[in-house]
Amino acid sequence: MELINYSGLPVEQFTALDRDGRERLVIVAKATYGWTLDGVSRPAEAHRPIAVSDRFVGDQGVTAPVYEADLAPHKRRCDVLLNATAHAPEGRPVAEVPVAVRVGEWAKEFMVVGDRTWRRGAQTVASAPRPFRAIPLHYGRAFGGSPSGTRDAV
Repeated sequence: MELINYSGLPVEQFTALDRDGRERLVIVAKATYGWTLDGVSRPAEAHRPIAVSDRFVGDQGVTAPVYEADLAPHKRRCDVLLNATAHAPEGRPVAEVPVAVRVGEWAKEFMVVGDRTWRRGAQTVASAPRPFRAIPLHYGRAFGGSPSGTRDAV
């Protein structure tokens, strides 16, 4: 079978078994969008290629995923990936800064905190956050994230 792609989007095709063991054709198309500072979304000049495997911040299996594979036999909704850096207001070092992301009606707010170290003893205690001007955002930096490789740039 030949798939003719008129969309201009990156496309992959593969077969997968459904719940009843029947083989199904799966077609994956990927569109990439960006947002302006005033919140307007626009298609990117170039769409990102389809990811055939997961990509990690550092070593696979030890650090957080940055992008997960796009080749899923079924997705009920689209993925929204945040690949960003939190910047301190006016470029002055801060220990923490609130940030938010919104896509349509979906919104998420969280606090970005500078790097800390944890000291074990009778109690596990966190140091004060180190001030930062810019810090990458990814799951490995979240509380309880990856034990190593979390400070690598995305």
